[in-house]
Amino acid sequence: MRRPNPGSGFTMVELLTVIAILGILAAILVPTARLARESARAAACLSNLRQIGFALQLYLQEHDDRFPELATGPTEEDPHQRPALAETLRPYAGDEALFACPEDDRHFPAHGSSYYWNSLLNGQPLGSANLFGLVSEPTRIPAVFDAGSFHRAGAQFLFLDGSADQHPRFFTD
Repeated sequence: MRRPNPGSGFTMVELLTVIAILGILAAILVPTARLARESARAAACLSNLRQIGFALQLYLQEHDDRFPELATGPTEEDPHQRPALAETLRPYAGDEALFACPEDDRHFPAHGSSYYWNSLLNGQPLGSANLFGLVSEPTRIPAVFDAGSFHRAGAQFLFLDGSADQHPRFFTD
């Protein structure tokens, strides 16, 4: 019978060293994984805004290129009883989930949308939409935006040209 070699096993110091290294790696990777998850959710939200932009384009085609008359957000007190964004665009969007930002755990469950409509566009024609003097610059005029501060990098916007961006381009040159 063969006897085990006493020098062939791990010592307590070696075992503790391996555990310490694994702990350090976990401490490095866990925040990175969290940031990656947040980034993925922000990308999904941006994709939702682009899809809402497609739904808005379909709406415009059916309504002589005029923007809808909508309430800004679901909690707005509206004396004109205008519908909310999700209520109007849902038939064109096809999927109710488009109106839910993955980071939003407050607005969507309570009101059915994570996004607000820029009510300054209400009833305006697409070709000459005017927002604070920014006429015919669709890349600078926001149409839809986050209803809350869901994203670490800042609010997300859908612009009249159909692009969606993390940064409010209408504030910068």
